[in-house]
Amino acid sequence: MAESFDPYTEWLEVANQRRPPSHYSILGVKQGESRGAVIEQQARRQKQKLAPHLEGPDARLAKRLAFEIEAARSCLTDPGKRAAYNQTLSPARGRGGQASAVRSGRARQAKAASPSPARPATPGPRPGTAGAVAGESVVAPAPAGSPAEGQTAGTAEQVVKFPAPSPMLFVAAGVAALLLFGALIWWVAAGTSGSRHDARPPSELAGRDPSELAAPPAPPAEPSMGSSGLGDPVEREHASVTHCDDAPASSPRAPGDEQERAQPGKPIAESRQSVHSSPLDDAVSPMDPDDQGDELREEPAPSVELARPAVDKLAPDDSKTETTAAPLTPKPVPEFAEQQVVRDLIDEEFDTASARTSGERRRLADTLASLAEETDDATERFTLLRRAAELASDAGDARVMLELVDRIAEEFAFDRLSARAVMLNTCAQNASEERQIKALVAASAVVVDEALAADRVDLAYSLSASVYQACLPPAPADAAVRKAALGRRRELEALHERWEEVQAARKTLRANPAHEAANTIVGQWYCFLRDDWDRALPHLAKGSDPQLRALAERELNSPPDEAMAQVDLADGWWDLAEAGEDAIKDRSQGRAAHWYHLALPKLTGLHRERVAKRLQELPGGSEPDEQLPLEEGRLRGGFAGRSGPNRARLVAEAGGSEASEAAVARALEWFARHQLPDGGWSFEHTVHPRCRGKCGNPGRLPQARNAATALALLPFLSAGQTHQEGKYRQTIQSGLHYLVNNMKVSNRGGSFWEDGGRLYSHGMAAIALVEAYGMTQDPTLLRPAQAVVNYICYAQDPVGGGWRYQPRQKGDTSVLAWQLAALKSAEMSDLRVPPEVVRKASLFLDSVQAGGGATYGYTGPGSGRATTAIGLLSRMYLGWDKEQAALRRGVHSLSNWGVSTSGDMYYNYYATQVARHWEGDVWKKWNSRMQNWLVESQEKAGCEAGSWHFRGGDHGAERGGRLYCTSLATLVLQAYYRHTPLYENGEW
Repeated sequence: MAESFDPYTEWLEVANQRRPPSHYSILGVKQGESRGAVIEQQARRQKQKLAPHLEGPDARLAKRLAFEIEAARSCLTDPGKRAAYNQTLSPARGRGGQASAVRSGRARQAKAASPSPARPATPGPRPGTAGAVAGESVVAPAPAGSPAEGQTAGTAEQVVKFPAPSPMLFVAAGVAALLLFGALIWWVAAGTSGSRHDARPPSELAGRDPSELAAPPAPPAEPSMGSSGLGDPVEREHASVTHCDDAPASSPRAPGDEQERAQPGKPIAESRQSVHSSPLDDAVSPMDPDDQGDELREEPAPSVELARPAVDKLAPDDSKTETTAAPLTPKPVPEFAEQQVVRDLIDEEFDTASARTSGERRRLADTLASLAEETDDATERFTLLRRAAELASDAGDARVMLELVDRIAEEFAFDRLSARAVMLNTCAQNASEERQIKALVAASAVVVDEALAADRVDLAYSLSASVYQACLPPAPADAAVRKAALGRRRELEALHERWEEVQAARKTLRANPAHEAANTIVGQWYCFLRDDWDRALPHLAKGSDPQLRALAERELNSPPDEAMAQVDLADGWWDLAEAGEDAIKDRSQGRAAHWYHLALPKLTGLHRERVAKRLQELPGGSEPDEQLPLEEGRLRGGFAGRSGPNRARLVAEAGGSEASEAAVARALEWFARHQLPDGGWSFEHTVHPRCRGKCGNPGRLPQARNAATALALLPFLSAGQTHQEGKYRQTIQSGLHYLVNNMKVSNRGGSFWEDGGRLYSHGMAAIALVEAYGMTQDPTLLRPAQAVVNYICYAQDPVGGGWRYQPRQKGDTSVLAWQLAALKSAEMSDLRVPPEVVRKASLFLDSVQAGGGATYGYTGPGSGRATTAIGLLSRMYLGWDKEQAALRRGVHSLSNWGVSTSGDMYYNYYATQVARHWEGDVWKKWNSRMQNWLVESQEKAGCEAGSWHFRGGDHGAERGGRLYCTSLATLVLQAYYRHTPLYENGEW
């Protein structure tokens, strides 16, 4: 057997005394040390000693020691925990010292193994290196009676084996996890009104196999741009949120009080069951294909063919089968048994049960979230973040909890929406302070909207009732908050009643698909309440309402392409709106506006004047000709360099070359070859009938068509090509038609929000549409362009000033980048951008900056590469000049980081723009490396000629595939002229 290896001595220089060492020993401080600064400093030093071992064959052991160091630091910097720990070190307590992370996990089993004779530790083969095998000896705790901390070195130590995990450990842990899992399934079934879920109590469900238990109906795992990195940086730099209060946790309400506040017949009674330990277990549970609530299982509704340029029909769906690369799936959630091992270790080392106040729980959540960033082990990372989210939920901190769930969803496949709703219900139980209740109401509004967007009304209804319950006396909610919660609950009650009617109608349609009354109910639900016309029209065309039926049949059977026919159809929807209630009026006018917009460019004289007047009557339909004055927050830039002599001059002056321009030309040809017959593009580019899998590496976001179309159009526009002139004018014309036809118009503006892309899709499409208008001043694009800008203004977080996946959600840096770029293009195009929207964006950047504004994080202060590039570019747009010290430091950090030749194009895309605007030596150094790398790495032959794909780059490289990579690479090569430099000739 190889001699034992003591990592404490070899790596951390911890005296050879007892093992595992005490918290004081592992930090290298004297026993009883209470100065927080000293403890923090020593913890940093000890972690630095481990740095060389965190990669390579010793990584796993080094990470476990880092975990021990963090546990020691967390304990000794907390006076209460330190005092309790010191008690365990007294001679009267025997051996002393609580179990370490290493011992708490697998080493606990080693204690039962037959020990080898005691001997001093000597250097030997390290675990994972040549000669190290499972079962190699490590120094373990000395038996009872060993000297206490501080006795002389050379004390006998116990050497034991460090075996591979026993299968029985995983069996036991799996049983425990199944018990928790069963309890959660029962709770969701009772609390979210699935009606067909098994509602037996947990004791009857605990012994069942998880595959027999159905989770609530859920869409597939969300491969969205927001959570996938198709737009998100590969660095997920979420800085921990710090808290400074120690308010006591809410005490359980008396049974009588709870009974008095409960609403008879509502699911709230069940929804307040305490299931804080396993919401994510439920979210990842297998779905029973027969258990979809009462949702009608039907074929997808046929697409409505809207007026577009004369093009061929789309290729049949079977063309999708000839792709060369199978879509990837998100990272699976770790096995329950593996989670339980890490969870036990966390709970023991950090004594989570002793965190009783909301402040203690939040601080512990922050500690665990920080530790998650330091590990690459999927099980450790998932479980640390999950436990942190549970603690934040128990603390009643809804905002932090949602951020943590989102962090998990960025990497792992599970039902994020269910997890958010379940944990918000726990927050509702524990929120006892006014600020907690305010945060709960705000957070629940976002999740309710998300549930409604996913057509999960039962989930939204249950959550709104739970939140309202939490606002009732004696809870310290102010009148405004309580009124808002009541209003939302009443709104959801009415919607839920309508939804139950729709569920009954769906049951009817299963038995009789031609039932007219049922088709009318379902069709009205989709068009007037869900704004989903593709699914609504086939039902309305078979319904009992003659006016709706006639309009739907016209749209489905012969969608008009003549101007007056489009106006006539629009008039029909307008007349319906005039006679309808508010909900019907809003959606019907929106549908009328859709057809009016398509007809307007082709109309003249009185017909044009009448249609224009009707469009002005719509909410937000006034002419965008009244410009707001330039003032604080005005954005800068220009399109002047994109074509003609200016482009050639800028290419020459800024370091472009014939090779870079040739690469751009080849990329535009590739995009043109992969435009679909309907005018748009898809990230799954191989569905094009001429490609049919000849190009590899398709993306896996087929539902994000708006985003794909926008990313394909932007390189054409950046090259000076428009729908009015240039080699690709017909290609661009068709692409713009696709976007305009797919824009959803309402009194909030024009939205490109879609599943898979969410607000990323809107920002990208908005840039394309606004730039097309700005470059041509085409009056037919004026209203659509202003409408998308209006929607960005509506979707901004009214408090924090950012943007994220859903409208008005607390922001993140990545989503903000696309919205702010669209606003920048809008101001360059003389569209209206309220200055207060821009000023609020600055507030968000303030909230995620570090180093005084030199670096930036994702949802909190940080220093990630991609988010720093985004933050610096945004600051340039918002008015920081070159004399700003933080901007200067940040730019030089980017310069030192250099080009990512591993394929992180999201970082490269933003950092290139920063360097281009900065100019000088920073730009020359950056451009030289970037241009050569991209020109050399572009595909030169076959169907892939002109494109790029960077396997193993940022997350978008797989989710967005070849189209995403090609778009960003082309835009980088167009940085010479895409926007004129912000600081050129000293102008700002």
